[in-house]
Amino acid sequence: METRQPDMIAAGAITYSAALIAFLLRLLARRIKGVPWNWGDYVALVAFLFTTAFTISNLYKLHVGLGLHLTDMGLKYDKASFDIAAYDYFRLLWIDMWLYTAAIGLSKLTALALYVRIFGQSSIRIPIWVLTGCVLLWMMARVIVIPLICSPIAKFWHSDMDGTCPVKTNNFFFGTTIPHLLMEVAIVVLPCIKIRQLNLPRAQKIAVGGMFTSGTLVCIASLVQLIQAFQLDTSSLDIWWTSTPQTIASLIEVNLGHFSTSLPNLRPILDIVIGRKTVSSSRPTPYYAHTTQKSGRSKRPGVFSHPSRGRVSNDSELELAQYEGLVLGREAKTMPGEIWKSTTTDVSSSKRDST
Repeated sequence: METRQPDMIAAGAITYSAALIAFLLRLLARRIKGVPWNWGDYVALVAFLFTTAFTISNLYKLHVGLGLHLTDMGLKYDKASFDIAAYDYFRLLWIDMWLYTAAIGLSKLTALALYVRIFGQSSIRIPIWVLTGCVLLWMMARVIVIPLICSPIAKFWHSDMDGTCPVKTNNFFFGTTIPHLLMEVAIVVLPCIKIRQLNLPRAQKIAVGGMFTSGTLVCIASLVQLIQAFQLDTSSLDIWWTSTPQTIASLIEVNLGHFSTSLPNLRPILDIVIGRKTVSSSRPTPYYAHTTQKSGRSKRPGVFSHPSRGRVSNDSELELAQYEGLVLGREAKTMPGEIWKSTTTDVSSSKRDST
């Protein structure tokens, strides 16, 4: 018996396990540093829940017949058998459209939430917000179009029901995947604009860039999914067999999408693995809270500011910037490590003065 089910199981198990482990390590990294959750973490949690639901839904299709020929399911190549297979396929596909929209869209917003925190005062802040708006519009467009694919909605999986389907499934996939792919490319490219300014050895610069450009895997998966969606023949009598490559591609894409958003947050875990000391954010008073207004830094605890370097909204974000070695200012050339040295000197001086 010819089957594609092992390919589907392997694709789902490997990529979902990677997404799950990365998400759990993200939470562990937060706990290690003593950093409270921010809104990006809550978006990541909701995105992971939709990613899990999407994975379960697609693996359930194996029970229905995904990856098998109709004859191996006890059916024949005739219209009656096609109607049976098509009913299950399109009913589950309609559910997957909603889960896919939420999982992919929220994963993008998770990545952009990190960009806002790190690059929120830099020269790329406007492109970040524009891209955030594009992601929201993409999600809204899918939410509006999905119920309009067929009228009535049940016509989508009841082929014999009276009604019309003005939006073809292939066109819907193709039309929404292209902007999704373009946005994913933009999300990968944006951090590179600032990373290339780092005063680091090439190897370290590549390492930092690799953590923020892991979305390249999603771009590749999205491109494959786009090709498979274009080639998908939803009128094929062997629908469960012919749709398997596109289903596998979309499952890999969704899981890798969430996996890539967790990687930039795993630096504390990497520090522990390689034996580097990890700085905790649980100390009662941030080290830069003792600096003076004369030095260009805010007196307000938890806020670091400099006229030429922009602003970090709290100590956890500054530490994250130090871990990632990113330029936080508008057009700053000073490395966060140099900021650390200068603020540490200020703290030492203030302690000596107080004694």
